[in-house]
Formats: sequence, C-alpha cells, structure tokens
Amino acid sequence: SVDRAEHSAPRKPVWQPLTPAGTLPDQPVSSDRRQALRTLERAVAADLSNTNRRMDLARHLFFDGEAGDASAADRARGLLESLAKARSDDPIVLAYVGAASVRHASKAASAWNRSELTRRALSMLDAAAERSDFNLEVLYLRSMVTIDLPEMFGRHDQAVADLAYLVEQARPALETGTREKSLVASAFYRYAQTLRDDGDETAARAALGELVQLAPDTPAGAAAADYLHAVHIASSR
Repeated sequence: SVDRAEHSAPRKPVWQPLTPAGTLPDQPVSSDRRQALRTLERAVAADLSNTNRRMDLARHLFFDGEAGDASAADRARGLLESLAKARSDDPIVLAYVGAASVRHASKAASAWNRSELTRRALSMLDAAAERSDFNLEVLYLRSMVTIDLPEMFGRHDQAVADLAYLVEQARPALETGTREKSLVASAFYRYAQTLRDDGDETAARAALGELVQLAPDTPAGAAAADYLHAVHIASSR
C-alpha cells in the first residue's frame, strides 16, 4: 500500500543515464568511490609496470569523468594514451582511448577540428569492436559516447543496435557476477531509455521491469526500480 507521505508529495519520475559505476551526471562522487580511487592510486604507485592496475585506475577515472569530473576525465585520457603504447594490441584499451577521445573532441575550438577529431576517435572504437569480436565492454563504451552525437556523424542507429545486442546478452552476462554485470545492466537501462525517447513508454517500462528482476543489486537495477515506483505513485494520483 502507498503511505500518506507518498500521496502528499508524489515524486516526479526522473530518468538519467547511468555509468556502470552507478554515478549520475553532476552527482558528487560517493565516499566509497573516493576510497576505491585512493586504493587504486596506491596500487599503481607501488608497481608502475603493472598495466592491469593502471587500466583499472584508468577505468575508474574515465567513469568519474562521465559523471562530470573534468579532472578525472583528463587524467583518464592521459593514462589511457600511455597504456595504448604499452598494450597496443589490446582492443579494450583502444576502446577506452576512443571513448575518451570522443569526449575530448567535443571541446575542440573549431567545428572542423571537433568533426575531424571525433571521426578519428570513432574509427578507434569501430576497430576495437572488430578486433575484440564485439566484446560487451567495448560495445557499451561505443554506444555510450555515440548515441547522442550530432546527426552528421550518423551513429545513432549503430548505438541503439549496440544496446539491443547488449540486452540480448543480458541474461548470461548478468549471471557471471563480473564487471560485465554492471555494464550490461547499465546498457539495459539505457536501451529502455531509447524506447521511451522513441515514444514507446510501455516497452520502456517493460524493459525496466525485466531489468529489476534480472539485476536488482546493480545501480541500474536500483534506478529502474526507483523510476517505476515514481511512475506508479504519479499514476495513482
């Protein structure tokens, strides 16, 4: 049943894109993530030759950058470019370099430079997707940074297709309990958002309901549950 407080102050449904870490744009970084960052920084400082640790740090900084931390985004790009030299055959590193480069390209002073730098970055992402045999993490990154690009780049349909593929792989990926679980849950949430943006609110809510069943313990699953609850409260008024 719905309590009196909910009736007196119904919440408006809020839908915002999530990163795999669960952070939202312009949301302060949680104390847990700050602590995790310090732990990663200490681990990297203890062994600078360990590229796996450096990659974990770069990932963390990249997604903090996606949440609005410009300093973290710059640090991530520097780390990733350094890693690309040490692991030139690694498509995951290439995908992150491409994703970070798409974001950085948007800051270029001239329209021509923005366009040229973005196209180069997109080529990196496409190469990473092919070289990784369409790895889930790579496809997530590609969809995340391309879905809202200007129409001139012609990437929206590809981004939606990437998300649809990730949703198809959701059940096996969510059962692994690894990094893919958070990635695919966030992709599921984003895919539902594209359905809503395309005018199919019913399908979007159905997708969110499935996400809540599949991954209630992920940030995306929690956000989906919160949105559906807000919709229920609003519709019961």
